[in-house]
Amino acid sequence: MSKIVSVFGATGDQGGSVARALLKDGKFKVRALTRNPNSEASKKLKAEGCEVVKCDIAGSKQDIETAIKGSYGVFLITISIFQDKENGKKVADACFDAGVEHLVFSSILGSLRAVILPNFNPKAEIEDHIKELSKKKPQFISSFVHDRNESFVTPSSSMFNQNIFKLEKRSDGVSYSISHTEQPSNIPKVEDLGPLVSSILNDPNKYSGVVEHFPNSAPMRVVL
Repeated sequence: MSKIVSVFGATGDQGGSVARALLKDGKFKVRALTRNPNSEASKKLKAEGCEVVKCDIAGSKQDIETAIKGSYGVFLITISIFQDKENGKKVADACFDAGVEHLVFSSILGSLRAVILPNFNPKAEIEDHIKELSKKKPQFISSFVHDRNESFVTPSSSMFNQNIFKLEKRSDGVSYSISHTEQPSNIPKVEDLGPLVSSILNDPNKYSGVVEHFPNSAPMRVVL
């Protein structure tokens, strides 16, 4: 019987990319976790071969454990980098207690903590928590994916001057939001994530504790 991989955010871009790549790979049974199993996106995933299960990342740990029960692996993406620290840790704990063997966490902006937000980066804190769980029980393998945030970008940098990125001050007058005005060729494409996560899940020993960058990932950091 094929091992089950549960995918959070399966009706979204990243989770959808992972779910479809796993279906194409054919080695795992894919369980798509979604808040609304009756949505059109959920119905499409079911038609493509996914098992669709209701699960809300903001729900109780017990409900999450029930949803992922029997899973060999889990792909986790949190919805907001500034709001989901507790939910991310809760899901990690649920995976640990439910006997999940391999957790892959999308920690896209995790390395921002090194320069900008040393004490306030939820994704980085989730990542650290997951690593601690793996230290506690080495059989609980954890892997991480994010873009190649190796350089520091400021509002005056070339990417902003070329109008690739737009930096806007939020209404609080302190923080900033960033968006890209076009899709440069070296910006990671979400469809590349699925095959990467599939490779990670297929080779747990190679990727245990490893951070993998998105393919074609552009060096990028932002000032918030």
